[in-house]
Amino acid sequence: MKALGKHHHTHRADGWKLASITVNLPFLRSTALTMRKKGPATAYGDAIADRLKHLARKPRFFLVLEDSADETLHAHLCMIYHSDDKKAIQQALKLDAASNNASVMFKHEYRQYEPDRDQGDIDREMDAAREVARAAGVPDDEEEPEDSYSLYQLYDQRLDRYYRMKPVDIG
Repeated sequence: MKALGKHHHTHRADGWKLASITVNLPFLRSTALTMRKKGPATAYGDAIADRLKHLARKPRFFLVLEDSADETLHAHLCMIYHSDDKKAIQQALKLDAASNNASVMFKHEYRQYEPDRDQGDIDREMDAAREVARAAGVPDDEEEPEDSYSLYQLYDQRLDRYYRMKPVDIG
């Protein structure tokens, strides 16, 4: 991950992107991969690398395979690629993927949930109190009054948790 992050930091102005990619594999492909002598993850990684070797700007990636509830496999890839090559990469990944529309998903951000609900609530209460004080004309003595205390401003109603969006990283 450090190598991908460093490459992205150095080349993002040139159009390189860092993505988290999930590929849902159908039953037959999952079974075929589990029977491979070199191991399913290595076999799948080799297949992807072989399909992408024609690209002038070689994407770099690593992957893990996990079992799904329906007894198939799904792959999680972390990949640095040039944005002009996204369509070719998607097509290469779809050769193995299940036939549904969500079989290959690219994400450039992820949700980081607040680690401590109570601390998050305190920070949001401080943000609300600060806004009330500002509206009443009370001067703010903070160095950066525009910043909120809470880093986790977005709310996931399904989980009843606050989160923030972060670029793909080791998290």
